[in-house]
Amino acid sequence: MIVTLKRELAGSDVSHPSSLRPGVEYPVLEVYAEMNGDNFFRVESGSGNPAMFGSRFFEVQSRRMPECWILRIIEPGSVLIQPAAWSRQGFWESFFDGEQNARDLYVRWREEVILGS
Repeated sequence: MIVTLKRELAGSDVSHPSSLRPGVEYPVLEVYAEMNGDNFFRVESGSGNPAMFGSRFFEVQSRRMPECWILRIIEPGSVLIQPAAWSRQGFWESFFDGEQNARDLYVRWREEVILGS
């Protein structure tokens, strides 16, 4: 799945700095849908770090879903769509803590997601 940012993100739009730019294509690495209706795409910001952003800020350019994605129900009504390797409990915490195994898994499956998008 490929998305483009609709408009420049303002400080009130995100809880972390972003260098995403309108019109640039970003592969969606993961999709999170909450039971209350909020939806998020995980994309890489310009710094190369993956972050979650509200899906409302994006326009979908390609709906093609990578074959490596799985659907995981994480609580009644909320789902994650992501590579199975990223679905283990604590994966993203390990990644952001700099654990090499998590970083290696991210790089490997990031490429699969991009090729499948």
